[in-house]
Amino acid sequence: MPDLIERLQEAALAAIANETPALTHRPETVRGLTLELVLNGSGQLTEAVAFIERRSSGPALLARRAASEPAR
Repeated sequence: MPDLIERLQEAALAAIANETPALTHRPETVRGLTLELVLNGSGQLTEAVAFIERRSSGPALLARRAASEPAR
C-alpha cells in the first residue's frame, strides 16, 4: 500500500507542477485546485489532472468583456 501512496503523491505533484503557469498568473483570483487521480482496476495510476478554479466579480468581468469587443 505505501507504494500506491507514493505513486499518488508523485502524480499529484506532477499535475500541480503542470499548472504552474495558471497558478502564477493572477494568483489572487485562484479559488481552488481540484486533483483528479484515476486508477485502473489493478490499482495502477492511469491519469492525473489538475483543474484551477478562479473567482471573478460579475460586473468587472462584464466590463472587461465589453471593453474588449469591437465597437458596433
